[in-house]
Amino acid sequence: MNTWWQLGGILCMALAPVAAYGQSCGSCQSYRMVYQTVYDQQQVTSYRLQYETVLQERQVTTQRPVWETEMRERRYRVAKPVMETSTREQRYTVRRPVTETTFEDRSYDRVSYVTETAEREERYLVQRPVTETEMREQQHVVRLPVQETVMQTQQQCVVEPVTTMRTEMVDQGYFVDQQVCQTGPTRNRLQWLSGQYYTDPVTGAVVWQRGGLHWTPTQAPSQLVTQRVYVPNVVARQVPQTQYVQKLVNTEVPVQVTRYVDEVVTTQVPVQVCRIQQEEQVRKVPYEVRRPVVERVNYKVPVQTCRWVE
Repeated sequence: MNTWWQLGGILCMALAPVAAYGQSCGSCQSYRMVYQTVYDQQQVTSYRLQYETVLQERQVTTQRPVWETEMRERRYRVAKPVMETSTREQRYTVRRPVTETTFEDRSYDRVSYVTETAEREERYLVQRPVTETEMREQQHVVRLPVQETVMQTQQQCVVEPVTTMRTEMVDQGYFVDQQVCQTGPTRNRLQWLSGQYYTDPVTGAVVWQRGGLHWTPTQAPSQLVTQRVYVPNVVARQVPQTQYVQKLVNTEVPVQVTRYVDEVVTTQVPVQVCRIQQEEQVRKVPYEVRRPVVERVNYKVPVQTCRWVE
């Protein structure tokens, strides 16, 4: 049992004087209502449900497996190898080497060079630079800007609203008061029972119960309780929805375009020209000549040849 304090609200009304001023007469006194909240302490007693745990001793019969070991005889066949010795005749051919010596002719030519000195006449050209000034026409391209107005097609993205109807399911349900039978709680209470036989729900055996005080489950009487139940009512309705669709629109827009025109301009430019003038000269150049002399050298090499004889 718990005891707690509850504050109750009391509204008090008071009359407060208010000064009002009239137009034709002098000042007159009136009253208006002013509300104030006053709290009062109240002692309230409430009850709570407390549960107790009661242990009851019961005899339970269980079964457990017992493992036993037994010997069994099994017959199977085993294949074992048996070794036997036999003799067979095998023929083969033997080849023996025979070495022979021959002489191979490897004669070659030996070349030796003999140096000789001689002179030759050499003519060569000498290039002398000669500088001259001359006028040349030089052409270069000048790009002149030309302004033009051109109509250019531009694409613009325009968003247009499109309204469509869609079906939407709306719940227009309501609440209904319904009488429900609520079963009372079951509690264990001490009750005098006479001696009798009863069936154990765990083992299924018939057990004798002695007379005396026993804990028996007792159910409280049922009560009719009013519950507020929601009854759904789904109704289909058409709801407008607006979507924005993008659309490309081509528009002609005047654009200032700068175009460059190439124009060739010719100018006279003085240029320093270096001209090379050739002049022939003669000189004597000594040189060495190497003349080859061929000499025959005889050379024989012994060669051993291995030949197989069966």
